[in-house]
Amino acid sequence: MNSTRSPRHLQPADLVQRFQAGQRAAFYLLYGDGEYERDRAAAWLIRQLEPQSARDFNLDAFKAEEATPQAIVEAYNTFPMMAPHRLIVVRNCEQLSAEACHQLETILEHPLESSVLIAVGGKVDLRRRFFQRLASVGWAVTFAAPYAEKLPQWIRAQARRVGVHIDAAAADMLALLVGRNQRELATELAKASTFVGEGGTITPEIVRALAGGDARTSVFALADAVGAGERERALELVRKQLAMGEEPTRIVALLARHFQLLFKARQALAGGLRSRDELAKALGVSPYFARGYVEQARATSTERLWGAMVALRDADARLKSAHGRQPSVALELLVLRLCPPRRARIPGR
Repeated sequence: MNSTRSPRHLQPADLVQRFQAGQRAAFYLLYGDGEYERDRAAAWLIRQLEPQSARDFNLDAFKAEEATPQAIVEAYNTFPMMAPHRLIVVRNCEQLSAEACHQLETILEHPLESSVLIAVGGKVDLRRRFFQRLASVGWAVTFAAPYAEKLPQWIRAQARRVGVHIDAAAADMLALLVGRNQRELATELAKASTFVGEGGTITPEIVRALAGGDARTSVFALADAVGAGERERALELVRKQLAMGEEPTRIVALLARHFQLLFKARQALAGGLRSRDELAKALGVSPYFARGYVEQARATSTERLWGAMVALRDADARLKSAHGRQPSVALELLVLRLCPPRRARIPGR
């Protein structure tokens, strides 16, 4: 098989472009925490490379946590049957032990034109010699989960992929409701696209109806209540979310994002921005949401914003520590810190 030298770490688009240009490699490493796109690319790559003749005899798939390195090496060294090459796929390759990686290096030291190896994994330890050499002699493609601010852009691209359009506000709402789990985002988009039909438009109302539900739509209510300093309402909403199974760390992440946007809104106002579109661009949200953030930012002091960020950091550390066994207590304490009691107004003042 024709092997083409490449940079050590490619982007997913590079992989497709090289295939379209007729280039191929003997070894492929697909890795990173962007699980949905990584697994989707792996399935596509397998379709491109799987032998068309005697497929059952020429395609071997292993899970690293279950297979022995000897079995992988043996499959790689077996000659194809009535096909130009064999394909060996090793999934969850990040779970290969140091000893297993050492034993698999023989494949890279003695490559065969009659075999192709695809390794797929999450957080791969690139310090290990096996993965370093795999990236050096083959193609290593990295898949990163998009940052929170890039999620709406990914959602719009995914919507185009399934043949529908999604409003910017609807993409923002879906990102807030679901978070960074691309697989779940794709599932919700598939539901919405089925609802609107090919070529249809997904609106915020559709997202709220299909992807919301009480636990998730109250995510917005909780953020608004905390931002507005409504202590009792915020406590009620956080208890409701926990009772319905919401992940505590995701609640903290949502509130952190909310206060970060309030910070940005204050900075934008101080910089003289006034129009809704300008403010929306500065905040990185759709104009649909910009007004609410600006109104809360105007009513929130810088001192309270800084205090909120400290409280959120402490809550996140508490939840992730060995002592974070009572998430309800940690979250209620967080709400109390984020919503200090309002000062009583002194008569005559």
